[in-house]
Amino acid sequence: MQQILPILYDLGFNAVHPVEPEYNDIFEVRECWRGRLAIVGNLPTALLARGSVERIEERVREYCVRLAPGGGYVMSSSGKITPEGPSGGDILPPNLVATSRAVHKYGRYGSLGQETRSPERMRNHPLAEAMEAASQPSLPPRQLQIAHDSKRETK
Repeated sequence: MQQILPILYDLGFNAVHPVEPEYNDIFEVRECWRGRLAIVGNLPTALLARGSVERIEERVREYCVRLAPGGGYVMSSSGKITPEGPSGGDILPPNLVATSRAVHKYGRYGSLGQETRSPERMRNHPLAEAMEAASQPSLPPRQLQIAHDSKRETK
């Protein structure tokens, strides 16, 4: 990655994704390219597929504290979040919801890494119900899509 980033930068790239954790130290990459390239990703898809909600929240918090100050970092998975992705399995809806909630909880500038309450606008967001439904482990993924589609149709 460190060999290709100078080339991408010279070509005019503003950001790179993915920065895969199996091959890159995200903190080193971020420090080397701070202010020149935005870094996207590095949240291990294996963690999203098989990790606990607590471990996901812990990793998101660490990234918010260490990578977000000064801008230039976008929280994202390290690769595909589909069955064909590097995790070798489906990313569970509760784990995606946990990731999103953790970003909202710990990723606010001015309080990075500190727990913040979700603003009222998030609770009233049209997809809030679908996110809540998706966080229930017993809910089949198809019901999440139906909830999402019904929210779109009402607009």
